[in-house]
Amino acid sequence: MKNILKYYEEYIESIRTSTECKFRKKYGITTDSECNRFHCQVCNNNTAKWLDSTYVPQIDWTKVPVDTPVIVSHMFDHNKRRHFLKYNEGVNDCFETFANGETSFTSNGLTEHWLKCELAHPEDIEKYSI
Repeated sequence: MKNILKYYEEYIESIRTSTECKFRKKYGITTDSECNRFHCQVCNNNTAKWLDSTYVPQIDWTKVPVDTPVIVSHMFDHNKRRHFLKYNEGVNDCFETFANGETSFTSNGLTEHWLKCELAHPEDIEKYSI
């Protein structure tokens, strides 16, 4: 599925209500530093490319509960199964899990930090997508 199919109604509404910049920032098409003008040609080109690209669910990590199964990666460690603790946005933009596959119930307080994190179960991806 392409982004245009997933976000069509929301995108059309953003055009109708002159909130295209907000839409673009919400989905990471542009950032504040890249675009400060409405109807910028670069933003329009980026939006067209994004709308034509394959839909990849964007996860709202603030809604993902502690202990949710995830698959994490970091440099040389790939595809480790862990249980989610939190996303450290702004600090170092990393994901924190309980160490060694433990949960909040079994953990002795040790945590691990990861650069990449994916939800392990498809139903969680659907549940926590933006």
